[in-house]
Amino acid sequence: MPPPGDLRLPDALRTELAKPFGPILQTAELAVALAGKEPILAVGDVVSLTLKRLGITPRLFVCDFLTQRGEPDPVYEAELGTWGTFALRVRNPAGKLTKAAWDAVALALEEGKAPVRIVVEGEEDLLGIPCFALAPLGAVVLYGMPGKGVVVAPVDAAMKARVAEFVAAMSP
Repeated sequence: MPPPGDLRLPDALRTELAKPFGPILQTAELAVALAGKEPILAVGDVVSLTLKRLGITPRLFVCDFLTQRGEPDPVYEAELGTWGTFALRVRNPAGKLTKAAWDAVALALEEGKAPVRIVVEGEEDLLGIPCFALAPLGAVVLYGMPGKGVVVAPVDAAMKARVAEFVAAMSP
């Protein structure tokens, strides 16, 4: 169920959300780990570009064409900015999860042609929350852990319940 409006991440949740939601894998391990998994959702430029270069097409990917330091990187825009036939653009300020961002994930999951590109103006990190909440059971959500690797998090009932608790703890 989508939130009625924009949500703000309280400081108390930051530590919990910083913990990986699944195993952390290296690039060389991804192809084997994702074989037969469907759908795959990717959050972040590095993860999305890694999938593209491995020949793995996610149902949707979330990017902002920026590096970890917030500097524009033409490589991400050149490679990810043309990947997919359907693209959405949303604003999502740091520390917030906008209803528009949530709705973009829902729309991307309904689109039949993969991958769907969601370009975020602002911060894309929290878009993992609607990815977990809206993805079907059995899906896999991927996101990066800087300096460590890619978190590969299966979507199951326990994950959906955990994410629902995070959403309930966020403030309008």
